Formats: sequence, structure tokens, C-alpha cells
Amino acid sequence: MSPPPQTERSAPAPSTPISKTAAPTKPANVLARIEVAGTALVISERDVSFGNQVLRCDEVVGIRYGIYKHYLNGIRTSQSYAIWLTDGRSTMYIECAKGFFVLSSTIEARYQQALKALYSAVIVPLIQSFLVNLDTGPGFQIGGVTFDRDGLHRSSSLGAIQKGIIGAWASLTGGASAEVREQRHQHLAWTNFGGHSLANGNVYLFRNKDTWAQLPLRDTWNAVCLGPLFDFLYEDGRLWQFVGEKAQTSTPVRTLVVDDDEAVREIICSMLTAGGYDPYGVANGTEALALLEAGENFEILVSDLLNHPMDGLTLLQTAKAKFPRIPVVIASAVNDQSVIEACIKSGAYEYLVHPVTREKLLDTVRAALGEQHDAEIHKTQI
Repeated sequence: MSPPPQTERSAPAPSTPISKTAAPTKPANVLARIEVAGTALVISERDVSFGNQVLRCDEVVGIRYGIYKHYLNGIRTSQSYAIWLTDGRSTMYIECAKGFFVLSSTIEARYQQALKALYSAVIVPLIQSFLVNLDTGPGFQIGGVTFDRDGLHRSSSLGAIQKGIIGAWASLTGGASAEVREQRHQHLAWTNFGGHSLANGNVYLFRNKDTWAQLPLRDTWNAVCLGPLFDFLYEDGRLWQFVGEKAQTSTPVRTLVVDDDEAVREIICSMLTAGGYDPYGVANGTEALALLEAGENFEILVSDLLNHPMDGLTLLQTAKAKFPRIPVVIASAVNDQSVIEACIKSGAYEYLVHPVTREKLLDTVRAALGEQHDAEIHKTQI
């Protein structure tokens, strides 16, 4: 496996000479020293050394680790924990089980101690570089997936046979065409990003609730950084600080909120405002339609069901007939399956049952806008 492309890292500030005699270099703080079959693995804040190999921490652009399996004539003889580091020019390979008659507890201790030290010495700086690249525009790449402010991208295409099967199935069932499915395969907007999970040695990336990509943690450079990277971004809406506002135009997305209960209407509007949207609230469907028919530009509509004089279902049906471009989300205290099914059948993107959390509301609105965006891109390609 070839090393990953060079990752932009912050260069150390140049030192200013004080005199002709250079000051002695301050020893780097040693984070861990581990003996592996007579070879010392030394991890400091400045570099990682193993045997005669030395890598500077600020030059490391890739790390991967996991179970390494040994084979002899095609038969697996043993397995052990291994760690790989690269600066893009050379690769350091550390096998934690190296040596004769090594106890499994010793192997585990070596591995965990090394990872603990490498987390602060290597993984944290890598994550920081990813965040800088995500914030400033160029993005970063892990495996075959590029992450930037617009979303997640991969260049691989669906195979010809797969396209043929999808096309035949779409012609029979009316589902999404092969072209639409390939566009979804290659691009995932942040508004449709459904998070990640770690299982069976892989990191899974989701489009809403469906798996969009699967990256082996051991065999993909820096895939092990995705877990802590997303854990950081999920806190307090940080992801949208990095990409959400930048991916949008400078004008916040206008959202029409319909609810005859003023208190609930204000709560919904405040939730949307906190998510970076520009909500406008009205009391009923009649007022909402009047605004739309007057040419007011709203990107999405969020409506209660029990409004007077025009209820939410009637508003939904009328809006989808006259303004099909605008996705509609129903948010109501009515928790009746037949009513929910009627709303979905009439074109509602989602039906949310009160009480609705801010996270759930914002996730739904982002997903609805992202799906509408994908549909409009597809129309321009036809």
C-alpha cells in the first residue's frame, strides 16, 4: 500500500539567533519507551524512533494500526498487533508481538502504551491539520474519500453490470435511475451525512441511515483518525462551524414555520436560528400560501398539523402541487400512524412528533435541503 498524499502541517516558527553560539537544544519530553524484542520504541513530543528509524512527529502524514496476520504457504500461523507510521517518504512498521514466547498480556501492554503515546504525539496533530484544511477550503483525503466544505466525494464509479441492473430495476419499479444512484455514490453532502460507526475493524460512513462508504481501519491510512475527528466535530455543532455556513451562500436559508400556537412557533424558530437558518413564522396555512404565492423565497416549510383555518395536511397537499421544489416537514403532537402515513404519501419529507429536539429538527431540515439539492443537480444533468 502506497503512503498517503502529503498532509498540510503547520511548519515550526523559525528561531531567532541570539549569538554565534547556538543554544543547546532542549530535550524532548519522552511520552513512552517500550521494549520490543530488544529494540526500543521511543515516542517523544518531537519524534518517534524504532531501531535505526526516526520520524519527526510534525512530518508524519499517515498512521494505521490493527491486527496483523502472519501466513506461511497460504496458512495463517499467528496474528499480532501492528502499527504503521509514514512521512510520505518512508514507512515505520512496529510489530508488537515480535520476539520469542511473548505473552499475550505483554503484547497488549506494548500496543496500548504505544497508541496512548502516539495519540498525543501523532494523531492529535494530524486531526488538527485536517481541521485546518477543512476550514480553509482544500479539504483532506482518507482512503478514496475526499472531505471538504461541500461534503464527501469519491472518484470511483458504479460498474457497468451494476448500472445495468439498477437501470433495469428502475424501469420496472420507478426507482432512482442509475445516473442518480451513481451521483449519490460519488458525492455525499454534509446535509445528508448520517454520521459514522466503528465495527468489525472498519469505519462506516452513512448517508442518512444507509452505509455510504466502508474503510478498513488497519489498511487505510488515517482511517483511525476519523472516529476522534467526528467526535470532536459533533460537539456543540462544530461541524457546521467548519462546513455548514461555508457550504451555504452568505444569505441564511429562509425557512417558513407554520403553527397556530405562538409559543411552539417561537421555539421552532429559535431552534432554526441556532442552526444558522432564517425562520419566518405564521399562524396558519392560509398565511403561508399567501406568502408563497406573493413570490416570497423560502427554501423549506415546517408546519404543524392542527392549524386553522387551513390545516397542515391541506397546506402540504397544496404546497406540493403549487411549489414542488420546496420540501415540507410536518411537526405535530398528533401521533397517529394513519395520519403520519397520509402526510408522507402526500409528499412530506418527514413527520416529526412533538416534543422535537433541536438536534432532530436541524438534522431533518439539513437532510431535506440536501435531498432537494441533489434532485436539482440531477435535473441540470439531464
